[in-house]
Amino acid sequence: MAPERSEIAHTLTTQSRRWLTLVLLVTFTLVAGPAPAASPRQGWGGPDCTARPVLKQLVDDAFAASPAGDFLGNGRGSGAPGYSVSLSQRGCGVFTYAVGQRDVEQGKPMTRRTRQHIGSLSKSLSGTIALRLAAAGLFGVDGLESTVDRFLSAADIAALTVGSDPDEPACPANIVALNRLTGLPEPVAAVCPDFSAITLRQLLNGNHGMFDFINEVDRDGNGFLETDEYVLGPLLDFLGVPRRSLPLGTDTPFDLLTAYGLLTHPNAVIGGHGLEDYERTFGTTGHTLFGIIAERLTGLSLDDLLAITIPLRRGTPPMISLTSPPIPERGIARQYLVTSGADLVGLTEDLFGLFPQVNIQGNPAINVYELDAFIVTNTGGAAGAIVSTPDAYRRYLRRLTTGRLLRDDEQTLFDNSFAPITGMPGVFHGFGLFRFDDPDFGPGYAKSGRVTGSSCQALHFDARTTTVVACKNSLDAFLAGEVPSSSASVADLARALVQAVVTSP
Repeated sequence: MAPERSEIAHTLTTQSRRWLTLVLLVTFTLVAGPAPAASPRQGWGGPDCTARPVLKQLVDDAFAASPAGDFLGNGRGSGAPGYSVSLSQRGCGVFTYAVGQRDVEQGKPMTRRTRQHIGSLSKSLSGTIALRLAAAGLFGVDGLESTVDRFLSAADIAALTVGSDPDEPACPANIVALNRLTGLPEPVAAVCPDFSAITLRQLLNGNHGMFDFINEVDRDGNGFLETDEYVLGPLLDFLGVPRRSLPLGTDTPFDLLTAYGLLTHPNAVIGGHGLEDYERTFGTTGHTLFGIIAERLTGLSLDDLLAITIPLRRGTPPMISLTSPPIPERGIARQYLVTSGADLVGLTEDLFGLFPQVNIQGNPAINVYELDAFIVTNTGGAAGAIVSTPDAYRRYLRRLTTGRLLRDDEQTLFDNSFAPITGMPGVFHGFGLFRFDDPDFGPGYAKSGRVTGSSCQALHFDARTTTVVACKNSLDAFLAGEVPSSSASVADLARALVQAVVTSP
């Protein structure tokens, strides 16, 4: 019996990869059809539609609010250099609007064509890629139920788990990790992942048992999560706090995973549906590892897979990954940590001169786009290192959730990907999206994206087929005990826009 393609994927020759690439290009072109044709820009308006000035004012109000200000009476503000939104509704058209700056230092404006770091919104994109590859038979007869070990060599598995030093294996390991129910740090006896027990579906759903390798774990026990430890590296070095030092050349997702190492929560049930069974970010590790598998299996880059499987309207700035330097410069918003007053980051500039500082609406901020930390903490590819305009992602999400993107067999896989979350009645998670019944708007989908210096919120509701994506190029820095307002303010704006159009006459 001939071996399945999935079992020999990691040994494909260059010629085989080229052949597979050609097959995929033809297959997906025939399956998905051509990219949506270019057409005159669709505007917003109609007798039963909220007036455009009302929507514009909501965005302007969110932009004008400072971290100490107020938006919609909730006590939360933005402090963002710029905002960009895209909203569509059946019968009303498309509303796109941008305000502020994409680059404070250079004085460049935020525009509707400015791409921003969409963070975890990327996860649904890799989920869509997975659906298409599964329907095309690339994972073998078991499809998404195939186990991860079938796509990794023994050397890969060793590098991702125990590491390269047999005398000091990286797992099992006694670490400090955030409790998945309380969010508080606690000691954990982490174990090595068993990739023969984890399926591709579980990678994408986030209930694979592994920790988020940068946002959930403190391996050193120094009181800082791995991502914070790297971003605050200069300060910690100055203060003499020991921290992990990543080797030079940590440029690819695989390099990043092997540098940090993968660990499994001892109490998590693989495939379970309790909150304690899900990766805290619902898939940063899982989607990063899936992205590695997809690229190796197809011989295509993540950018190629995005372009082939999720065609955009011609003329739309493409969604691209930021997985290795040099970072593309043109048309991409810079990202800022905005502080309120003399807090930790502000003090490092005043006292030690460790971070370059800019002024945003009267508040000190640092440009993290220019720091190496941006590259290292976001090389997760499918897990968050993708930039897009809000409009491009909105068009994709609308087509996905209304059945206009996938074939019937792919749509069935998408619909069946959602699993209930114990303790969150009526909420389901599947392949990078949450599905739920909103008390005000009814059935819908939601996803937020939050990374260093950027925040986004995406919503889609069946009510009047309403889809909105709002992004800002900042993340508010805060001291212990303060409430972060960054993702909240973007979510508030997105929901306010939905409220304005769904309840219009």
